[in-house]
Amino acid sequence: MEYIDSTAEEITTIDVKLRIYSKMAILAFSALFTTIFGALLVMHTLRDIGKQKTAYLILAVSIAYTVLTLMIINIPEKPITPLVYLFNLAGGFLLSAKIYKTYIPNSDSHRKKKIWKPLIISTIIAIPLLLVAIYGLPIDL
Repeated sequence: MEYIDSTAEEITTIDVKLRIYSKMAILAFSALFTTIFGALLVMHTLRDIGKQKTAYLILAVSIAYTVLTLMIINIPEKPITPLVYLFNLAGGFLLSAKIYKTYIPNSDSHRKKKIWKPLIISTIIAIPLLLVAIYGLPIDL
Protein backbone atom coordinates (compact mmCIF):
# COMPACT_ATOMS: atom_id res chain seq x y z
CA MET A 1 0.00 0.00 0.00
CA GLU A 2 1.30 3.37 -0.89
CA TYR A 3 -0.17 6.79 -0.17
CA ILE A 4 1.00 10.29 -0.77
CA ASP A 5 -0.78 13.02 1.15
CA SER A 6 -0.12 16.54 -0.01
CA THR A 7 -1.39 19.68 1.67
CA ALA A 8 -2.56 21.11 -1.65
CA GLU A 9 -4.40 17.98 -2.75
CA GLU A 10 -4.52 14.33 -1.82
CA ILE A 11 -3.08 11.83 -4.25
CA THR A 12 -3.76 8.23 -3.42
CA THR A 13 -2.12 5.26 -5.07
CA ILE A 14 -3.47 1.96 -3.83
CA ASP A 15 -1.93 -1.43 -4.45
CA VAL A 16 -3.91 -3.11 -7.25
CA LYS A 17 -3.67 -6.44 -5.43
CA LEU A 18 -5.82 -5.00 -2.67
CA ARG A 19 -9.27 -6.57 -2.50
CA ILE A 20 -12.20 -4.23 -1.92
CA TYR A 21 -15.96 -4.62 -1.83
CA SER A 22 -17.60 -3.65 -5.10
CA LYS A 23 -19.90 -0.68 -5.57
CA MET A 24 -22.72 -3.07 -6.46
CA ALA A 25 -22.23 -5.05 -3.22
CA ILE A 26 -22.41 -1.85 -1.19
CA LEU A 27 -25.54 -0.69 -3.00
CA ALA A 28 -27.18 -4.12 -2.63
CA PHE A 29 -26.39 -4.44 1.09
CA SER A 30 -27.71 -0.92 1.69
CA ALA A 31 -30.91 -1.58 -0.22
CA LEU A 32 -31.63 -5.06 1.15
CA PHE A 33 -30.66 -4.51 4.77
CA THR A 34 -30.00 -0.85 5.74
CA THR A 35 -27.50 1.83 4.90
CA ILE A 36 -25.50 0.75 7.97
CA PHE A 37 -24.71 -2.62 6.38
CA GLY A 38 -23.46 -0.94 3.21
CA ALA A 39 -21.45 1.52 5.30
CA LEU A 40 -19.76 -1.38 7.10
CA LEU A 41 -18.50 -2.65 3.75
CA VAL A 42 -17.25 0.83 2.87
CA MET A 43 -15.67 1.11 6.31
CA HIS A 44 -13.71 -2.13 5.81
CA THR A 45 -12.51 -0.96 2.41
CA LEU A 46 -11.41 2.44 3.73
CA ARG A 47 -9.65 0.84 6.68
CA ASP A 48 -7.80 -1.47 4.28
CA ILE A 49 -6.44 1.55 2.41
CA GLY A 50 -5.45 3.31 5.62
CA LYS A 51 -8.27 5.82 6.02
CA GLN A 52 -9.48 4.78 9.49
CA LYS A 53 -10.82 8.18 10.57
CA THR A 54 -12.83 8.55 7.38
CA ALA A 55 -14.10 4.98 7.73
CA TYR A 56 -15.48 5.56 11.22
CA LEU A 57 -16.93 8.93 10.24
CA ILE A 58 -18.83 7.34 7.35
CA LEU A 59 -20.14 4.62 9.68
CA ALA A 60 -21.29 7.23 12.23
CA VAL A 61 -23.02 9.29 9.52
CA SER A 62 -24.76 6.19 8.15
CA ILE A 63 -26.03 5.28 11.62
CA ALA A 64 -27.42 8.81 12.00
CA TYR A 65 -28.93 8.57 8.50
CA THR A 66 -30.63 5.27 9.38
CA VAL A 67 -32.02 6.66 12.64
CA LEU A 68 -33.27 9.75 10.78
CA THR A 69 -34.86 7.49 8.17
CA LEU A 70 -36.71 5.52 10.85
CA MET A 71 -37.90 8.73 12.48
CA ILE A 72 -39.21 10.11 9.17
CA ILE A 73 -40.91 6.83 8.25
CA ASN A 74 -42.69 6.73 11.62
CA ILE A 75 -43.96 10.34 11.58
CA PRO A 76 -47.37 9.53 10.06
CA GLU A 77 -49.89 7.61 12.15
CA LYS A 78 -49.60 4.74 9.71
CA PRO A 79 -45.91 4.48 8.78
CA ILE A 80 -45.12 4.34 5.07
CA THR A 81 -42.78 1.35 5.13
CA PRO A 82 -42.00 1.22 1.37
CA LEU A 83 -40.18 4.52 1.87
CA VAL A 84 -37.57 2.62 3.88
CA TYR A 85 -36.38 0.96 0.66
CA LEU A 86 -36.19 4.32 -1.09
CA PHE A 87 -34.11 5.80 1.75
CA ASN A 88 -31.89 2.70 1.87
CA LEU A 89 -31.37 2.85 -1.89
CA ALA A 90 -30.50 6.56 -1.69
CA GLY A 91 -28.04 5.89 1.14
CA GLY A 92 -26.51 3.01 -0.80
CA PHE A 93 -26.17 5.19 -3.88
CA LEU A 94 -24.37 7.87 -1.87
CA LEU A 95 -22.02 5.26 -0.42
CA SER A 96 -21.32 3.38 -3.63
CA ALA A 97 -21.10 6.31 -6.02
CA LYS A 98 -20.09 9.43 -4.14
CA ILE A 99 -17.89 7.98 -1.38
CA TYR A 100 -16.11 5.67 -3.80
CA LYS A 101 -15.54 8.48 -6.29
CA THR A 102 -14.03 10.64 -3.56
CA TYR A 103 -11.92 8.17 -1.58
CA ILE A 104 -11.35 5.24 -3.96
CA PRO A 105 -11.20 6.83 -7.41
CA ASN A 106 -9.60 3.81 -9.12
CA SER A 107 -11.85 1.20 -7.52
CA ASP A 108 -12.53 -0.57 -10.82
CA SER A 109 -8.88 -1.62 -11.09
CA HIS A 110 -8.99 -3.61 -7.83
CA ARG A 111 -9.98 -7.20 -7.28
CA LYS A 112 -13.30 -7.56 -5.51
CA LYS A 113 -13.81 -9.21 -2.13
CA LYS A 114 -16.31 -12.03 -1.86
CA ILE A 115 -19.53 -11.03 -0.14
CA TRP A 116 -20.42 -14.40 1.42
CA LYS A 117 -19.12 -13.68 4.92
CA PRO A 118 -20.85 -10.27 5.23
CA LEU A 119 -23.99 -11.73 3.66
CA ILE A 120 -24.19 -14.54 6.23
CA ILE A 121 -23.49 -12.16 9.12
CA SER A 122 -26.03 -9.62 7.84
CA THR A 123 -28.68 -12.31 7.42
CA ILE A 124 -28.06 -13.66 10.94
CA ILE A 125 -28.49 -10.13 12.31
CA ALA A 126 -31.45 -9.18 10.11
CA ILE A 127 -33.64 -12.27 10.62
CA PRO A 128 -34.28 -11.76 14.36
CA LEU A 129 -34.89 -8.04 13.78
CA LEU A 130 -37.35 -8.85 11.01
CA LEU A 131 -39.15 -11.38 13.20
CA VAL A 132 -39.47 -8.83 16.01
CA ALA A 133 -40.80 -6.26 13.54
CA ILE A 134 -43.37 -8.70 12.14
CA TYR A 135 -44.55 -10.41 15.30
CA GLY A 136 -43.70 -7.79 17.92
CA LEU A 137 -41.78 -8.37 21.06
CA PRO A 138 -44.00 -9.97 23.71
CA ILE A 139 -43.46 -8.30 27.05
CA ASP A 140 -44.92 -9.97 30.12
CA LEU A 141 -44.49 -8.04 33.33
